[in-house]
Amino acid sequence: MLDPTTIDRLATYRLRRNLTFQQLADEMAAKGYPMRPRVLHLALTRRHSRAPLDRTLYKLEQFLVAAEASETHA
Repeated sequence: MLDPTTIDRLATYRLRRNLTFQQLADEMAAKGYPMRPRVLHLALTRRHSRAPLDRTLYKLEQFLVAAEASETHA
């Protein structure tokens, strides 16, 4: 269903911009994809014993699509 590298892409996005998990959560919320910083931390550092929920992965992917599209138009 989703690109398997979604989490890796989002981790790269966060690191490239030197964002904290809170800043990333704020940016995602501003674009209409609210996510808790703790959820982002667990997903991006893979510190949870199970994979993120499909709803979470969907929001992450949709945010990346919007963010990457705005970068190419900037």
